[in-house]
Amino acid sequence: HVRCADCGGFLTGYEVKKKHIHYYKCNKKGCCCNYSAKYLHQKYMELLEHYMISEDKIADVSADLMEIFTAINKSKNERCNQLKSEIAEIEKKKSGVKYKYGVGEIEKDIYIETISQLTLEQSEIEEKLVLVSDKLSNLPRTMPRILLIFCKLASLWNGGDYGFRQKLQNLLFPHGVCFDKKTGNYRTMYVNIIAERIAAMSATYSDTHKKRDCDFHQQSHSVEYELELSNEYVRQYQSFVRFIEDNIIYLDR
Repeated sequence: HVRCADCGGFLTGYEVKKKHIHYYKCNKKGCCCNYSAKYLHQKYMELLEHYMISEDKIADVSADLMEIFTAINKSKNERCNQLKSEIAEIEKKKSGVKYKYGVGEIEKDIYIETISQLTLEQSEIEEKLVLVSDKLSNLPRTMPRILLIFCKLASLWNGGDYGFRQKLQNLLFPHGVCFDKKTGNYRTMYVNIIAERIAAMSATYSDTHKKRDCDFHQQSHSVEYELELSNEYVRQYQSFVRFIEDNIIYLDR
C-alpha cells in the first residue's frame, strides 16, 4: 500500500526483536528509506485527518451530496431514455429491411450486410445502456452511515486490526500512497472520488455556511466524460456501502 516516493519500492515492516520496536523500510536495495512504525502510523493518521469532517457538518455535506447524486440519477435517466429510443429506432429499421427482403425489393447480400450493420450499432448502444442503468438508491439510509465514517476516519483506522486497516486504506486510496522522506509526509496518487469530494466540501464550509449550488453539471463536458464521471461516483459510493456491510462490527463500536 505504501511506496517510497524516491524509488517506487514498497515499504515493508520488520521488528527489532531486542527492542520490540517495529519499523518500515523500502524493499529496494540501496534505498535508505527506513522509519519507525509509530512515526509512519502517526503520519498516516494525519493524512486521514485531512479527509475528516466534524459531526456538525454532516447535514451540510449530506445535502450537497444528495444534490450531486440527484443530478447524476437525473442525467442517467435522461441518457437511458435516449438510448432506448435509439434502440427502438434501429429495431424499426431492421423490421423495414426484413420486409423489403421478404417482398423481394432488395437482394440477399444487401439484406445480410444491412442487418449486420444495424445489429452491430444496436449492440454498441445496448452496451452504453448497461453503463447508464446503474443508479444509486437508498441514499437517505446509506448517506448518514458513510458520513459518520468520515467523522472518525483516523480513530477507526488506528483502532482496527490489520485486515480492517487494509480494507479502509484500499477504499480511500485504491492505488496506494507514497511516503516522501524529503518532506516526511505521505503523497496520494489517487483518492476515492467520494472521499475527495467530501473533504473539498467540508473545507469550504464556515460557521456561517451558505448553501452552495451543486456544480456537477455546471462545467461543459462531453457526454462520454460526464458518463464516466457519473459512473465513478456511483462505483465509489457503492464501494463505501459494501465496506459498511462487511465491517459493521468495527463501525458500530
